[in-house]
Amino acid sequence: MIYMPTKDAAAIANVSQSTIRRWCREKKIENAVHSDIDNKWCIPYGTVFPNGKCKPYQEPEPMDYLAILQYFFGD
Repeated sequence: MIYMPTKDAAAIANVSQSTIRRWCREKKIENAVHSDIDNKWCIPYGTVFPNGKCKPYQEPEPMDYLAILQYFFGD
């Protein structure tokens, strides 16, 4: 499972980070994980928030390393 921080979750749900943290404490976000070490919440991508917003995880585009090398070092 791939997780996002509360900052990203707040942007997706269009609410504040404190609202996301409150939803996590109240168990309104399924599978949210709390880290006791750094006191942060991690929210799984694809979570449907209590306000109905959701954004599925998308794989990043692969990088074209050959094009990058050619850009910096020429042909």
